[in-house]
Amino acid sequence: MKIVKMIVMPVSFLFGTVDFVFSAPPDFQKDIQPLMTRYCVECHGSNKPKAGIRLDSYDAILAKSRKQSVIPGEPEKSKLLMTMTGQAKLMPPKKFSPRPTADEIEMIKDWIKAGAKK
Repeated sequence: MKIVKMIVMPVSFLFGTVDFVFSAPPDFQKDIQPLMTRYCVECHGSNKPKAGIRLDSYDAILAKSRKQSVIPGEPEKSKLLMTMTGQAKLMPPKKFSPRPTADEIEMIKDWIKAGAKK
């Protein structure tokens, strides 16, 4: 019985992580930009962006400034994610509907964690 556990546990661990190891990170154009358009660009587009924060393009999202929305590789420090999860002022505000789903927020987190590549 001990030998079975020694074989089964590592094998199940390996196969349980295969999806993670071989899955590609979210793609900005295909996965992230549509979410920004759906939830953010109405208020944070190029025409008078609220609070001076633009989320309508890759370059605007990654622009280095004191209001930088995304810090590649560091989702826990990225204001975009912090506002979507309520760790900072909740955005979009509760009065707006629809709001990003937990899966959509997780996708943004995965994209940032993977380096927020274009």
